[in-house]
Amino acid sequence: MYHYSYQGMENRVILAALHFNENAHRAQARTRDGDGIFSIHFPKYKQGGHIVRRVLEQPTFGYVMELVGLVKRMCGGEDFDGDVLEQQIPEPLSAACDRPNKADAVRRHTTRFAANNLQY
Repeated sequence: MYHYSYQGMENRVILAALHFNENAHRAQARTRDGDGIFSIHFPKYKQGGHIVRRVLEQPTFGYVMELVGLVKRMCGGEDFDGDVLEQQIPEPLSAACDRPNKADAVRRHTTRFAANNLQY
């Protein structure tokens, strides 16, 4: 079973939002002559038909350099002018459930299956 921490998943979502916000309004890629570039795709729902899509410019990653600079300043001991928020990690969903005694749970489990295996 894999475990993904709450902080790790939240940070991945924030990073994805930063990437989306920077690249949401990319312009269509152009040829040297200035014409827009298109591509043809053959999706299954068209059953052999095609669709035409605009090809967008390559995504940018300018936010990464800003984050690296911010981390360097924070680790370098400079005064940080932003707000550092303390994360409040919620309890796991299983915390709301009562945990049964293991011996009782095993006994109920085995007697339930023993009752179903009656020979006639």
